[in-house]
Amino acid sequence: MGIEHFWNVVNETGKERSLARWAADHLKEHGRPLRIAIDEAHWRFKNITDAKEAEIQQSS
Repeated sequence: MGIEHFWNVVNETGKERSLARWAADHLKEHGRPLRIAIDEAHWRFKNITDAKEAEIQQSS
């Protein structure tokens, strides 16, 4: 699962830049918007703490 060759492309640049800058540069260079997919389930698993989960459950 994931984008084939994604890390090869990302690692080639060797520099950090904001997502907004990357998207703008991509549009300028390729004439189309940058498309990024996010694995929401993985993001949630890695980023929601037990305390935040309890807060979400209480507010639902």
